[in-house]
Amino acid sequence: MNTITPALQNALCSCFDRLYSFIRANYGSDSYYYDLQRHIWTRFLDQRERDYVYGKDVISLYLESPRNNWFEKFDIIEEALWFMEDNKPVFYQERPLCFEQLKNDLNNEFERLNIGHRVVDDCITDIVTECEIESVEMTVNHSDNQVKEHLQKAIMLYSQRPEADYRNSIKESISAVESYCRKKTGEITLGRALKKLEDAGIMIHPRLKSAFEQLYAYTNDGDTGIRHALIEGEYVPSHGEALFMLVSCSALINYLEESSSLMSME
Repeated sequence: MNTITPALQNALCSCFDRLYSFIRANYGSDSYYYDLQRHIWTRFLDQRERDYVYGKDVISLYLESPRNNWFEKFDIIEEALWFMEDNKPVFYQERPLCFEQLKNDLNNEFERLNIGHRVVDDCITDIVTECEIESVEMTVNHSDNQVKEHLQKAIMLYSQRPEADYRNSIKESISAVESYCRKKTGEITLGRALKKLEDAGIMIHPRLKSAFEQLYAYTNDGDTGIRHALIEGEYVPSHGEALFMLVSCSALINYLEESSSLMSME
């Protein structure tokens, strides 16, 4: 994508119109909505706090402005999502989750307009298949802080605009696997961790185990420059490689976690 159509721009603005109505209906006040706007004014647009006028819808004005690039408009939406996610404990309590309202509304509009983007975790990505989204979000939502942090960085680097950082996205994806393995087995390398899991009674098919190990070996290959500085050449990982690694590493963690849980139940 290198532009935002008028239809998409209107749809994105309408998502924030509905968010405002949702907050008013469930909170009995619009103060949270304008706390979000003030945050955008000071932290995203870097304007002075005292110059913000309560009631000004900064986000919609930014989305409607022809001076702003398409990726900047996605950036402001992500900033709104990050703010809402970070402030869940303060504002949400037992009330409906505004973050989920906005996220689901955005995804519905992307799908309705046949736009090849979806919100995954807190980022607007070009991951659009339900299975891929479910695999990644399941891992993020059910992992400890270190695994979650690596995967969130992988998603951010993969979705970075206007130029993504696929090499470092792949690095963060495999680092999430390593972090998971250290937590479960105390082993640093994937090969040793898989062996320890097998010794503990988790059965992994030999070919599947070999595929996991080859995935790990790919990231350690000096020609790719993913885990180490490039030895020679100028190999640049592709969009497809970064997506494959993000989804595969998430699926691997989910697989190992499910296998561990089943073993503990026996």
